[in-house]
Amino acid sequence: MPSRPDLGSMAGRRPLSAAAAVTWAVAIGWISVMSDPSGTDLGRSLDWLPTAAHFTFYFGLTVLSFLWLEGAKHSLSISLGLVFLAAVGYGAIMELAQFQVPGRTPSMWDVGVNAVGALAAVGLLGLLSLVRSRM
Repeated sequence: MPSRPDLGSMAGRRPLSAAAAVTWAVAIGWISVMSDPSGTDLGRSLDWLPTAAHFTFYFGLTVLSFLWLEGAKHSLSISLGLVFLAAVGYGAIMELAQFQVPGRTPSMWDVGVNAVGALAAVGLLGLLSLVRSRM
């Protein structure tokens, strides 16, 4: 893969990117461990938290994490690999945490959808970086 173009102009935006990525991750974590007082499985009962939400949450986490790393001295492939592994790992940890939450059930399906969202983001980011380096 081609190396990343000089992104020195991104250095000033790294704190903002870091804050956005951490805020997004905290929001995912909070949603992942919310319990329902009635004991029903929130992940299966709330209309606003379908499988598409898992995809979107981890797509967004991957993009924001990549923007955070963009000014670092990693190659494009290393940065994309790191953010993918971080997003998938975080998704798996959040699913495992649901074992401890009343009314929540961890799901391998959700881990898979999270990974697909992260992979889609990596594909798009890789493509955009390639296009940007050829301009």
